[in-house]
Amino acid sequence: METEHTELGISSMMDTWLLLRTVETSWERNRLLYILKSRGMWHSNQVREFVLTRTGVQIKDVYVGPGTVLTGSARVAQEAQD
Repeated sequence: METEHTELGISSMMDTWLLLRTVETSWERNRLLYILKSRGMWHSNQVREFVLTRTGVQIKDVYVGPGTVLTGSARVAQEAQD
C-alpha cells in the first residue's frame, strides 16, 4: 500500500498508526480500520469494520465468511444464515 510509506520518516515518530479505508462491494460502501503499527503494545493484525452511529464509532467483530472477511450487509446476511 502506498499509504504505508512516508518520505519524511514520520512513522518513526509515531507510537500508533491507524489507516482508515472505505471499500465498495455490492453497491455498498463500508469503512475499515487497520492498525499498521502500535509501538510498545499488543495489537491485532486483523482488518476491522467500523460504523458511525449517533452514539459514536462502533468497531464490529471480525466475521470471516467463505474465504474472506465480510462487512456491511454481507456480514449481516451471513450471520443470519448461520
